[in-house]
Amino acid sequence: MSKFSTRLTVLFIILAIAGGFYFTSNHATSNNQAYYSGKAISYRGQVIFGTVNRDQMELFRMQGNGISRVAMFGNLSADHRFNDLAFNQEGSDLYLYLIDGFSIYKYRVSEPTTPVLVSQTAQKETNEWLKTIRIAGDRIVTVGNNGIKTWSTDLQAVVSTKIITNTVAENVNFSPEGAFVFSQEGTMLSIYNMPGRNVNMSSQKLLDYQIGATNDLTIDQASVHKVFNDTERSMVYIVDDMDLRKMDMSANTYKTFRHISTLGYDVAGTQAADHLYFSDGIGVVKFNKDSLKPIKWRYTTNLADGNGWAMGMEVVNYGSGERVILFNNANIVLMDENLKVLDTFVLRESDPMPIVEPMSLRTDRNRAAANSEVMVSGTGFSAGEQLRIDFVSSARGAYPSTVTVATSFAGTNGRFAKIVSVPSTLKKGQVDIIVTGLASAKHYNTSFTIE
Repeated sequence: MSKFSTRLTVLFIILAIAGGFYFTSNHATSNNQAYYSGKAISYRGQVIFGTVNRDQMELFRMQGNGISRVAMFGNLSADHRFNDLAFNQEGSDLYLYLIDGFSIYKYRVSEPTTPVLVSQTAQKETNEWLKTIRIAGDRIVTVGNNGIKTWSTDLQAVVSTKIITNTVAENVNFSPEGAFVFSQEGTMLSIYNMPGRNVNMSSQKLLDYQIGATNDLTIDQASVHKVFNDTERSMVYIVDDMDLRKMDMSANTYKTFRHISTLGYDVAGTQAADHLYFSDGIGVVKFNKDSLKPIKWRYTTNLADGNGWAMGMEVVNYGSGERVILFNNANIVLMDENLKVLDTFVLRESDPMPIVEPMSLRTDRNRAAANSEVMVSGTGFSAGEQLRIDFVSSARGAYPSTVTVATSFAGTNGRFAKIVSVPSTLKKGQVDIIVTGLASAKHYNTSFTIE
């Protein structure tokens, strides 16, 4: 057995005895699910981040220098579990995109405590399975078993490619502006030009767009390795199971730095800084972009209740510095740019946080005549609060603009259902049905047509 294999075997046995760690990106369920990946964004002076590692969407916000989980919800389609997420700021609003394999869901999370479902793609039982979702420039990009597909922000498919079939879809990443694709699989890293919007890629192979590749990475298993593309330097950084590497856009290695672990995971950072960070299981290292020399480092295996294993990592600008969010197996770690630990969020089976569904509203039909009965139902309100149901018209003249048709109460899970009568005093045409929580002031609306 090689020295490398021996070290890896011993390390695996030690960690397995310590509590069991999650080294790959398989979405298996267990009584001790791990935090191994997530996404983060800086929005209006706030640090917002989330993860779907435990099948639920867990949404966090940095408050002061602490971590606060502000929402947690499952898929409204009970048969499917979320498997990836992405944040995107569009205008002044913050949106969260989620996928469950079949569909994309778009939530408005400008107020993170109240996620609002805005739209979703239709669920189609086909041979396509969406595995990951990314933001690439002004496009939404999904990677699935049929390749890469790009979407507009209103969830209309723009370009479809039959290209990458990476066994670890999380290892397909994109440059910040969406011009390049990076795919690491096994010992190979391939770099491609991203096809343009107007290219019909239904039969095109991305191999025609390849600009560089290397097959000498040291990677012994199918774990997640996120690359970082520095657009100003035109460089790519990746950490394998032996070295941190700095490469050009043709995948030629410029520099290497031998780290002390036997596994590598993510490289993350910000474009303008002169440094980046990498995770290698046992901790996080801050290093210089040019020389690769370490600046700071932090071991994370013993943080909080222990059982730490540094895997996925996100870095965002915050004030004059940065915040590092590390998904550390049994906990999530928040650090500053000097790798000082600010707070940890510990995974506990006895966690009392209730599962709160995002706000939604629906009717059993979207049009009906006056005095007809319609079922109105919704989710995401505060448990037990009283609700007011209004029909609101924008028509002007002698007709009233708002008619309250009923009140109801949300159940302990925040859901409600109520049969109401379509008012006869509103002008025919399109109106809004608005449901308002009288205690929480939460409200949601849906369109309806009076015939």
